[in-house]
Amino acid sequence: MRKRMFKKITAIGFIFTLFLLVGCEKENPQNRIPINPNTVIHEGEGTFLGFFGNDKMDVLYNEKKRMFTITKDVKELSNSLKSGDELSFTYTRNEYGDMFLKTLVITAAVSNQSPPPEKKSEKDENESITTSTFMSASLEPELSLTNNKIVYTSNESNYVLVEPLPADTEIKPERWHAAGILKEIGDLKELKGDKMPDSYFKTASFLFTASNDSLKQYIAVKEIDHKLYRFTINFTNGSTGEDAESLLWKALHTIEIKNPS
Repeated sequence: MRKRMFKKITAIGFIFTLFLLVGCEKENPQNRIPINPNTVIHEGEGTFLGFFGNDKMDVLYNEKKRMFTITKDVKELSNSLKSGDELSFTYTRNEYGDMFLKTLVITAAVSNQSPPPEKKSEKDENESITTSTFMSASLEPELSLTNNKIVYTSNESNYVLVEPLPADTEIKPERWHAAGILKEIGDLKELKGDKMPDSYFKTASFLFTASNDSLKQYIAVKEIDHKLYRFTINFTNGSTGEDAESLLWKALHTIEIKNPS
């Protein structure tokens, strides 16, 4: 009788001890979900280089070109930025290393004054070769080239933006950034082979696209003369976009790259 009672007490004690151990394990801080890394605020200073798509911007930060997502907190101020503006900002990072602006201050703005335009001769007015900082293109009258961006003048939401990338650029991070931007527009697709919309990108490192009810966008990276360039191509839906699309694909083949330095 005593042996049976002893066994019961031993069994109950074992179960109680096991319960305590499991409970302690659940309360172990090492088993808790870590704090969201996005709550860590980083500070930085840099030089605004330009926009990438509708919600990204490039900043020269710690001597490297970095891409930041423009959040609603800084959207209004970002609309006034000009290339060369000196910035002070705070940002957060997500688990993939993408950076999101939280605050933004222009500490030194570039001059807003521009020299008066030179009077063009009749020959200049009819010239079809348009030149930007590092590239030129032979364009149809419906197109113009400004700041390395070929636009359809009737609707400037139709454009081709060409950006030189730093010498240390790696393709994999560029793919991630491009995919992240396009996923916000619609279903992401990578185009290869006979699915390419134009032969100009036959030798591209990658070509992604996405679309929705209002627009279609492509992002590609292509090497030209041993240097990488990012192409962002945007078309609106409807007849205007269709007209612009045929002209802009044709314009790509007329681009001549000069030394961007």
